[in-house]
Amino acid sequence: MVSSGGVASRTTVNGGSTFSVLSGGVTTATMVNGGGLETVLASGTAISTTVSTGGNQNLSGGTTRATTLSGGTETVLSGAVASVTTINNGGLEIVSSGGTATGTTINAGGTLELFGGAVASGTTLNTGGTLEIASGYTLSGFATSNPAFIVVLSAGSAVSTTVNSGSQLTVLSGGGRDEWRRLRWQWSQRF
Repeated sequence: MVSSGGVASRTTVNGGSTFSVLSGGVTTATMVNGGGLETVLASGTAISTTVSTGGNQNLSGGTTRATTLSGGTETVLSGAVASVTTINNGGLEIVSSGGTATGTTINAGGTLELFGGAVASGTTLNTGGTLEIASGYTLSGFATSNPAFIVVLSAGSAVSTTVNSGSQLTVLSGGGRDEWRRLRWQWSQRF
């Protein structure tokens, strides 16, 4: 646990462990392995965290910069800000209502999922990456520039979307996420 005024560098969080960053605390270069959890609370800051497969980083009002999701999951809750996150193969960033994601890069096999009330700006969708539009979120004016995937889940919407360069836009009804995962795997074999 890192509290106000504290700084922790190069911490490793293994399975079954939780590393909490409290208000005013700062962490740098944390490694979260499978089964590990880093929680960043309001006014806490985590810089250059790497989240491996099966690991989790939860932002409950805190701030992250330059997180790399290498198979792990980052959840951005209300009041939290995740900036310059890189989502690699198997990685997932979930932005809930009131959460903010800026400068996110989605690489092949990575997924950014946006729920209603989320704020996302400066998103880069690279070849083989996936942008998921979940319940209540409206994607407006987005254009792909690489062969990538956009999927609109139940109660999500996309307006004035431009699909270029061999990209796929899929609109699913309720309960369609498993079908989408299967379709994405099939399409990903093209890249």
